[in-house]
Amino acid sequence: APAAPVLARQGGGSNIILFEVDGDAAPQPLDAIDLSAGHVVGEAIVFLKPGLSELEVEALRQAFEMTSLVHHAALGSYRARFAVETAGETLERVNLLGEDPRVARAFLNHLVDILQAQEPQINRQDWLLSLGLPAGYDTCFPRQGEGVTIAVIDTGADLTLPNPDVPELALPASAPQGLNFSPNTADPTGQDELGHGTVVSTIAAASANRFNGLGVAPRATVLPLKVFARVGGAVKGTNEGVSQAMLQAFQLEAGVINMSLGCGGCTRATEDEMRAFYGRVLDKLIADQAAAGRRMPVVVAASGNDGENLVDSPAAAHPDVIAVGSVRADLGGRSAFSNYGPELDLLAVGENATTTLLGGEFSNGGSGTSFAAPQVAGLVALILAEQPDLDPDGVREVLLACFVEDLGPAGFDEETGWGRAVV
Repeated sequence: APAAPVLARQGGGSNIILFEVDGDAAPQPLDAIDLSAGHVVGEAIVFLKPGLSELEVEALRQAFEMTSLVHHAALGSYRARFAVETAGETLERVNLLGEDPRVARAFLNHLVDILQAQEPQINRQDWLLSLGLPAGYDTCFPRQGEGVTIAVIDTGADLTLPNPDVPELALPASAPQGLNFSPNTADPTGQDELGHGTVVSTIAAASANRFNGLGVAPRATVLPLKVFARVGGAVKGTNEGVSQAMLQAFQLEAGVINMSLGCGGCTRATEDEMRAFYGRVLDKLIADQAAAGRRMPVVVAASGNDGENLVDSPAAAHPDVIAVGSVRADLGGRSAFSNYGPELDLLAVGENATTTLLGGEFSNGGSGTSFAAPQVAGLVALILAEQPDLDPDGVREVLLACFVEDLGPAGFDEETGWGRAVV
């Protein structure tokens, strides 16, 4: 029998929101076998063809000997579990499911990675200066992102940073401790234990407090949605956890969603699967958001760090996602590690991202497209604060027309997109 729903209480005063969490739908802990396989062994994410009755769904569950079949109605998907013990058996079940006439598409529950390059070097906030800030606040963005929430789907954020004495981050009243969709759900909050999400968050929106450096949109709020945990020495999340976090960001009407994540080192075949999966999820979320008359978020994602002509998903999964790569520190071209391709939109400086780190230190957070994407997410927040009625298409139009400097061949090219972000 399904576990009883759990009500998670967030906020205070008149800003209380109750999140109903199905116990069976919670992400499960990962094991060494999952890390080795690159996906959750014994699980599939299934999209059924429309119009099936409950009896037909139950017949499908029995036919494939599923130990559980959990419906994520808001995502349009089901999570299936099987009593299998190997990656090969899981793949065989997924392939068979995909051939069943009742099934529209079946996916492995692939693991995702933080998109961070290695060997950071201590430097100053040259990335912020090269973006044209803080000078650009006076000329273009006097509201500095005020009133806009940036949902950061990552490792969480340091919840000690929104402190009353020296506030480094502002979190929204609707979810002042963030939410956890990672493989480790012992702590329901979005508290960062790994550091990556804090770096991404402070690049996007570190407050102006005369203490440390600035984020791009210093008056915006950050909603930390934690999807990563350390498993057997590796840092991993799952497609399902990311999709659940995306759902909450849509339903809470975040203005911007930042995803500095993807499938590091994946084959083209796996990338094709990831694109198909996130494409379906985003189609569903966008359609439901429009039908409900809710604000549509602008989705920003990192292009990946394999240095190859293959943009990671979710950045490459949907035309509404703004895909961001990294420009070199000298602004002369694409960073060697930055993935590129026809889906790439633009670049920002992803090398030597000096900002506020986990624990409050101001130092170099590292290099990677992970740290280019939140610069663009922050820039989107700046645009939305000045023009709150813009829809995602309008934001993209303003961004590419007004805040991009061309690099390489004139116009769009696959190495640099439309150019680098600059105010």
